[in-house]
Amino acid sequence: MVALAGNLYQDVGITWGDGRGKILNNGQLLTLSLDRVSGSGFQSNNQYLYGKIDMQIKLVPGNSAGTVTAYYVSLI
Repeated sequence: MVALAGNLYQDVGITWGDGRGKILNNGQLLTLSLDRVSGSGFQSNNQYLYGKIDMQIKLVPGNSAGTVTAYYVSLI
């Protein structure tokens, strides 16, 4: 069994968002926010052959009809 504990401070960079992207909990949590002005994004500092993405998406309270709950992956 191989266990890997990454540190987001070392593993990723927040590429845009003007403060909407944050790394918290000693590098264990990445939060990306969207507001009326813009969103946020990040990129890996390393290249990988494969990977897994887990996320929790929080909707606005009340009527969130029409909210697009998606994320985009770009391979460069």
